[in-house]
Amino acid sequence: MKKPILQILLALLPCVSFAQYGVNWNQSFAGNDRGLTDVGRVNDHQQVVTMNVDNKTFEVFPVDDKLNIPWRTTLQGYPMYSGPFKGGILVIANEFHRISRSAMEGHYTAYLLDARTGKQQQIHDISGTSGGNHERVNAYFSPDGSNFELLIENYHIEKFKPAFTKEPRIIDDLSLVTLSDNLESKTIKLALPADKAIQAAFNSKGDLFLLTEQSAGFTIVRYEAGQSQPSATITQSIGYRDDFNYPAAIIGSNTNRNICYFSFTYTTPDKEMALEVGKADFNKNSCMQTSETFDKAAIKSIEKSTPPISKMLKETTFGWLEGILPIHLEEYKDGVVVNIAERYLKSRITSSTMQTGLNSEQTSYGSVNYGVISSFIIECFDSQFKRTFQQVLPNFSDEGLGNEPQYIIKGDKLYFDAVTDYKDKPFPLFCELDLKTGVWVKTDLMLDREDKDYKKYDPLLHGTLWFNDSFAVPYVIPVGGFHAFPEYTYELQQNKY
Repeated sequence: MKKPILQILLALLPCVSFAQYGVNWNQSFAGNDRGLTDVGRVNDHQQVVTMNVDNKTFEVFPVDDKLNIPWRTTLQGYPMYSGPFKGGILVIANEFHRISRSAMEGHYTAYLLDARTGKQQQIHDISGTSGGNHERVNAYFSPDGSNFELLIENYHIEKFKPAFTKEPRIIDDLSLVTLSDNLESKTIKLALPADKAIQAAFNSKGDLFLLTEQSAGFTIVRYEAGQSQPSATITQSIGYRDDFNYPAAIIGSNTNRNICYFSFTYTTPDKEMALEVGKADFNKNSCMQTSETFDKAAIKSIEKSTPPISKMLKETTFGWLEGILPIHLEEYKDGVVVNIAERYLKSRITSSTMQTGLNSEQTSYGSVNYGVISSFIIECFDSQFKRTFQQVLPNFSDEGLGNEPQYIIKGDKLYFDAVTDYKDKPFPLFCELDLKTGVWVKTDLMLDREDKDYKKYDPLLHGTLWFNDSFAVPYVIPVGGFHAFPEYTYELQQNKY
């Protein structure tokens, strides 16, 4: 199958477009010097955005598919999640500012706002924590706004592996918080299996799936919505040499609440990197899965068989083999699209200047490690978990800046935005991939790179707003200030699919 697809790709290569195609802008999207923390879906025509103001207060506002912002409301705390609930907008905040959702402490607060005016209707403390910096949370909003669940994980890390592949966070405790109509909270403790619990995810009905690692295999555990005891488990055997690599990916099916999809990587007994992709069906109490080895020969084959998308983009290369990890899953026609990236650590030289006397200064230098994503791989598997195609996009993303690729499937098309190298500099790119053929339909630069003003625009892809017929990307733009204390603002660019 590879050869015909490759021929199609080469034949259609001249059709791939590179052009700025923003159709609308909101230049008063947010006030200066704020931090975008979350974008939540209300419906196909409206999203809700939360912006950290000063680590003690935050702003929340809706954005519709015309980029209108009808109201803005300021609340107390550090914002984490937002979405529809009981006809209003529910916002979950934490007492303290934390850079990551994997390092939380303090109590959580629930705010219920009027969806039309933003006026606060109710407020309630919904949970305390056990303290420490080993807690992360995940939220579930039912699509119709009828239900909400907050999953609180306490975890530990036994050891770190070299570079960016490391042992997963091992979950020690899982608490599920539900809310009544008047925001009164109920907390239940989930019974955990004896093996290592690694990754959890909700489906569209609020059921929870848990991926666990055990000796020479893994188990998928299913919890019915709101229940503390597992409703079913499925155990599979695989041969691996070392612990699973982090992160793993798991999602619940949008069409069948008894099905989930999963993907993770591990080291084989031959010390090679392997990818596992599968589907757990709790109706049939069975698991369908496939394995793929990413050894040096496989990587070279991918590099050679992938034609260049454009002369403006770098060739597909993989610099560090063991950094390949799954970062996203999407369900597609009883199968799955798995997105894999080469991830590795990179050092950045930092400097700080200190006044040591009336007219003298001392500068110290150091380095900080940050995660980088490059050479993005997309693979599609059918209902029998046979791979239908493999596609690659040269990609670059500094994970600490919120530039991880974002995705949505509509019909037979996969849409996603990413950051890629254009003339040796990171630049936002929007892509459309035909899932029936594995062929690029479009890969468009989202800004005019030759315009000197746009060179200062840094995209925040984690804030992408997906609407029914368009999407919008926020950009952060410097507006002045000193080097150590820059000042910046935001603008929002809307684009058609």
